[in-house]
Amino acid sequence: MGHVLQYRIGASRPLPPGEALVLAVTVAAGDLGAMLDEVLSAYGITPRQYNALRILRGAGAPGISHGEIGRRLLARAPDVTRLMDQLVANGWAARVRSDIDARVVLHRITDRGVEALSAVATPLDERYALLRARLGAQSSESLVALCEELIVAVAHHVRATDASPVPHTGPDSP
Repeated sequence: MGHVLQYRIGASRPLPPGEALVLAVTVAAGDLGAMLDEVLSAYGITPRQYNALRILRGAGAPGISHGEIGRRLLARAPDVTRLMDQLVANGWAARVRSDIDARVVLHRITDRGVEALSAVATPLDERYALLRARLGAQSSESLVALCEELIVAVAHHVRATDASPVPHTGPDSP
């Protein structure tokens, strides 16, 4: 375990490698979330709202269903309805009936929602650029690749009872 992680979590002794892996990713994710929250809160937007607005923007004019928003959120959200209620109340999203099936309610980003995303784009891009500069281009790309491998590993429900390793799919795989 690196000294930075050991110091950060106040560990008095080195942790087993697997535990160090999970803790390092968890601490880094928490710190990145705090950075995102710091920037967004100045604009009255929560990270969950920002994530949902990005999903709505990506869905375009046709809109997107409640269930699909829930599947695409970066973090599991038990109450997507409340999240969408907040976006609608702020004027950042609108609910519309599907042209194909009137029973289906879709969500679309509004002009005001696009403006909210535009307002935070520059300060977020500045933070992202600083972070990438600190890590360097090659390390940044390697980290993205490693995180993608971690996403696949977790998606495959790697657990103590699963003795088969997840195949390595990185750039240096055979």
